[in-house]
Amino acid sequence: MKQLQHAAAAILLMLSSSIAAAGTVNTIDSIVSYGDRGHFVTRRVDTPPGPIGGTGNFASKLFYPPKLRGVSNVGPNTCVVSVLIEKGGKVASISFSPRMNPEFEAVVVGAVRACRWHPASDRGTPFRSYYCFPIDFTMLKR
Repeated sequence: MKQLQHAAAAILLMLSSSIAAAGTVNTIDSIVSYGDRGHFVTRRVDTPPGPIGGTGNFASKLFYPPKLRGVSNVGPNTCVVSVLIEKGGKVASISFSPRMNPEFEAVVVGAVRACRWHPASDRGTPFRSYYCFPIDFTMLKR
């Protein structure tokens, strides 16, 4: 049981510190958004996109997949997750770069879908944008 608590703590710590360091999440001057014609644009932002309740709320929904506990070679466990958030706050898509082990991806998708999201806004007008963050699933050994 202690090992499971440590694994959850490792995911939370790495996610929280990674999100704090990710430019897209903390930038107030500009943000990458998805334009109407399918291209990326950089624009001013008053409020960056993110999970309602903060990153702690999102991180609390992450866990180390039970099927991978005790497995020595779990494949890729680190990537950057990009969540496309519509101007109404609905999650339009979730992508991983590079792809991770499918079990890890399923945990992240479940956590993203379990949260409510607020969109980025410019002078009070919400717009479609990406919320990007790195994540690393690491099982701590004690």
